[in-house]
Amino acid sequence: LRGEITAGATSRLEIARRKTESAGTDGLYKTLGGDAGIIQFVEELYKICLLDDRIKMFFQGSKLDAVKAAQTIFMQQLLGGAVEYTGRELKRIHQTLLIQDWQFDAFLDNARKALASLDTDSDTIDECTVLMETTRLEVVSAVNRQFDVKRMIQDAHRKPLYERVGGEVTIARLCDSMYTAALEDDRLRFFFEKNKAKVQSIKKKMTQFICGAIGGPSTYDPADLRPAHYSMNIASHHFDVMLSFIKEILKTELELDKADVREVLRALQPVRGDIINGYTVRSEIARRSTDNGLDQMFLRVGESEGVTRIVNSLFSILATDARIKRFFKPEKRDQLKQGVSVFLVDRFGGPKNYQGRDLTAAHEGLGITDYHFDAFVADFLRALSATDVDETVVDELIVTLEPLRSQVLGRSDEVDVVVTKNGQTLLERLGGDDQLETLADVMNEKVLEDSRLRFYFEKSHFKRRNIRRKLYQFMSGAFGGPLQYDNAHLKPAHYDMNITDYHFDAFLSVWMAACKELDVDGEAAEDSIEVLNGVRSAITGGCVVRMEMSRKKAQLESPGQLFERLGGREGVVELADKLFTMVTRDHRIGMFFEGAKLASMWQGLTSYLLQAFGGPQDYQGRPLDEVHE
Repeated sequence: LRGEITAGATSRLEIARRKTESAGTDGLYKTLGGDAGIIQFVEELYKICLLDDRIKMFFQGSKLDAVKAAQTIFMQQLLGGAVEYTGRELKRIHQTLLIQDWQFDAFLDNARKALASLDTDSDTIDECTVLMETTRLEVVSAVNRQFDVKRMIQDAHRKPLYERVGGEVTIARLCDSMYTAALEDDRLRFFFEKNKAKVQSIKKKMTQFICGAIGGPSTYDPADLRPAHYSMNIASHHFDVMLSFIKEILKTELELDKADVREVLRALQPVRGDIINGYTVRSEIARRSTDNGLDQMFLRVGESEGVTRIVNSLFSILATDARIKRFFKPEKRDQLKQGVSVFLVDRFGGPKNYQGRDLTAAHEGLGITDYHFDAFVADFLRALSATDVDETVVDELIVTLEPLRSQVLGRSDEVDVVVTKNGQTLLERLGGDDQLETLADVMNEKVLEDSRLRFYFEKSHFKRRNIRRKLYQFMSGAFGGPLQYDNAHLKPAHYDMNITDYHFDAFLSVWMAACKELDVDGEAAEDSIEVLNGVRSAITGGCVVRMEMSRKKAQLESPGQLFERLGGREGVVELADKLFTMVTRDHRIGMFFEGAKLASMWQGLTSYLLQAFGGPQDYQGRPLDEVHE
């Protein structure tokens, strides 16, 4: 039916286009009544637009008369007049408004109504429409023009993911199997070994959350995720293990379509930050406290005598812990206690007198797993509590112990997510090294076209080349190729950037677009997303930690302390003045800070900053969402 539906507009507008191309616009200009007729047309157009709920928000404000005058001159030039429009470029005027195609269509519709109300004939209206249509690309936001019509049609006829996987019944089965798998895996068992009532409660909450995450009804508030997991020592590798279980259960036990499995995993990835936030933040705070040495921690724990008290309490607890007491047999307990005491004094910043074997050799062959190590740490926490160790040093002690896990277990904590299928590494399945080079090049261009990421990648030519090189080197090793980049650099390199999950997800979407553009195998592209998600916390961790530390500090301080540290009213006003100078000179955002109302706007912003930073509550302006709508 496409032809029958579109034939009228296609034919009329094509006839009008050819007429203006062959005969010019002089005749049209005269038919409209010259400058006076176009002025009348714009007057009628504005009357209609001001009553149109679809677009009236673009025709408001104290500068409306000036806008109308400028648009009248532009229309006179566009429709064949001799007057020359000398105002700002259309693209610059409209780039901050984020106008969509349907809103531009509404404007054209109103223009046709305005012309018709002036008794303009239909052929002339079509000619005007054709000329106004030529401005669409300059008026409509580039972000809002990114449509894949074929994909939109497919999505419109597709059931929601929640329905495709089988709804709550299937998700409940998934959570049952997930829980069973976690209890059988030593890396996760400690976190899931609960009493029967608690197990049922956790399963129910997991079911509710996943249902909501994939588009179904849910009574679970995602805001509860972070506080619920904050005090647990859940790291990124634990999250990866659970995702691997989910993937396997969905594929093999529940026999879901591969594409749906990948979509479920994509829906769950963004909550990684909420789940591991507690451990990430607490370990970073502890690391900062011990960066300049462990002397203060050793003093706060009570020096050697304090460590001895902790170890005595610890061994009393270990003797009754059915999970791990077999490793601390009565006949060796005193010897072990002495060795552990000397080791912990050394580890916690005291005299370096430990001369025993290294931990890997000392624990080799004992069959110690993550489950046992987690149980030991839990008992150690109980011992700290029993000996009244200051809460401020507890996290520092635990974080100091955590790196010992890999030595005690004799292996790395990382989960190998490089997918090898049919004897090929992920790098090979993506197309090999040359293809990865090309993908890095395409990514380097696409991130500059994405408004969510452009800020982080808009650098000098040399800097961009360096970023592109490191991106390629990282991905080469991550996808199973030669190791050319040390992943330990990821966290410090991104620590001071305000990169959130929102930005990380945007990067992944651009990566998928690059893979699609280069015809990368779909399954290989999805597997690459799984690998990249493994470093999410390293990339976003800096922002997470800094924001959380600031939030906690704000909770402990009185409302006015930040204001005082900024220098009170004088300091905030000085800050606002410097900010004003910088933003008005910044070509990236200067267009938001120009015009006749700039002085009053900045006065309002200064009042808002004074209020936001704990000063006088004098801001009387509109809510921010309304101001920026």
